Amino acid sequence: MAANCEKLINKLPGCIRYTKQQLNFWRDFSWSMTIGHARDWLALNNLTEETKEGIAAFIEKRAVQYDLVRRRMTAPDA
Repeated sequence: MAANCEKLINKLPGCIRYTKQQLNFWRDFSWSMTIGHARDWLALNNLTEETKEGIAAFIEKRAVQYDLVRRRMTAPDA
């Protein structure tokens, strides 16, 4: 690990900057291509029973009770 760090330190700053730019390009590209889908999915699913149970479980620091969600969703009065 230290040998790899030493190699990077001894590289030209321009080369490192360009490499970082290229790596970030793909991250930024994939983000811009998928953010709309993620936004739409969240808009449709942020108030579902699954999400409500997930948030409650997180707040109460417990495991998500998937069976409870499924029973609620299939209950006759649901």
